[in-house]
Amino acid sequence: METREDVTSVAPIPDTDFGQKVFDNFQEVYFKPELNRRVAAGTVKTPMRVTAAQVLFPSDGGAIVRFNEEVRLAARLKTPLQPEELGQTRPFALEEIERFDLPEDELDHGHFTVMRLGSGWRMAFSFIYGRKSARSKIDRAEEFLMAAKEANARGHTAVALDNIFSASELLSRVHLELHTSIKKGSKKHAAIASGINRWGKLGNIPRAFTGLFNRASNARDGARYRAVANSEFAGLSQAEIEVIEREVIVLRDQCAGVEERATDPQVNE
Repeated sequence: METREDVTSVAPIPDTDFGQKVFDNFQEVYFKPELNRRVAAGTVKTPMRVTAAQVLFPSDGGAIVRFNEEVRLAARLKTPLQPEELGQTRPFALEEIERFDLPEDELDHGHFTVMRLGSGWRMAFSFIYGRKSARSKIDRAEEFLMAAKEANARGHTAVALDNIFSASELLSRVHLELHTSIKKGSKKHAAIASGINRWGKLGNIPRAFTGLFNRASNARDGARYRAVANSEFAGLSQAEIEVIEREVIVLRDQCAGVEERATDPQVNE
C-alpha cells in the first residue's frame, strides 16, 4: 500500500485473483487516499508500517478508515486461553485464529478488514447491516412461531396462519434490512411482500419460505378480520413449520457475533 510519499508497503493478499482484486480495489478507493490525507495533514510520519487496515461502513452511510491500533476486532481462538494467560498481551499466529469479526457494539455496520497475523495476512469482510438490532425481531418472530405451533396443535388454524404470517413477515423484514433491500423501519406490508418475493426469485431465500409467506398472507384477511371458520383453512404441516424454524436459525447465524456464530464470516486467507 503506497502513497505518493511511499508511506508504507503492505503486501497484497497472496491468494486467488479474486482476493487480489478485492484488496487492490479497497487500497485504491479507501486506504491510499486516507494515508495521503494523513500525510498531507502531518498526522503520520513516513515511512509507516501498516499491520492492519479496516474500512467501517456505518449503517447510516459513509466510511471510516482505520489503521493499526485504530482497527477494532473481536477474535475467537481455536484453543481457548488458559487461566494464567488471561489479561496478558502477546502476538497471535494466523493459524491460532479461528475467526474474527467486528466487536459487539459495531455489528450493525459493514466492514472490510485486513490484518497481518504471524507470517501471513488475513482478510475478512461483511456487508450485512443491522446485525445487532435485527436480533430482537428474530426473537419476536420465534415467539410468533411458537404461538402458531400451539394454535395449530389445537386445531385453531386461522390463528395459526395469522401468527405464521407475523413470524414470516418479521423474518422477511430482517432478510431485506440486512441487505439494505428495504428501508429500515418500513411498516408497509406491500413493500415487504414484494421485496421478499423478489429476493426469492433471485434465489436468495428458499421457495418454500416465500410460498408459505404468500399462503399465510392470502389467508390473513379471512383468518383475522373476517373470522372465517377454522375448517376453511388448511392447517400448517410439519414441513411448513420447519421452514420457519430453519430461517430463524439462518438469520441468527448471520446476525451473531464472533462468540456465537456457527460458521465463519467470509474469509480469504
